[in-house]
Amino acid sequence: MNNLSVIIPVYKSQDGLTELYKRLVATLEGCSNTFEIIFVEDYGRDKSWEIISKLAQNDHRVKGFQHSRNFGQHNALLLGIRKAQKEIVITIDDDLQH
Repeated sequence: MNNLSVIIPVYKSQDGLTELYKRLVATLEGCSNTFEIIFVEDYGRDKSWEIISKLAQNDHRVKGFQHSRNFGQHNALLLGIRKAQKEIVITIDDDLQH
C-alpha cells in the first residue's frame, strides 16, 4: 500500500497521543512506502496540542492543525481530509480503539 494519509481528530486525548503515534508509525512503516499522519486538535484545552506540536517537530510525516474553538469531530475530520496530500485517506479515532 502506498501514499497514505491518516486523519485523526483529537479532543482531550493528551494521555494516549504518544502511544497512538508509536503504534500507528510501527504499523504504517510495515505496510506503506509513503505516509503522513494528520492530527486535528479540536480545542480540547488540555496538553494535546503541545504533544502534537512536539511530534510534528520530530517527525516530518506528522502534521498538526488546531481549531480556534471546538467545532466537533466531523469538522475536524473535514479539515484533515482537506489538508491530506496522499492518494489514500484513512480516518481513525484518537482513543486507541481502532
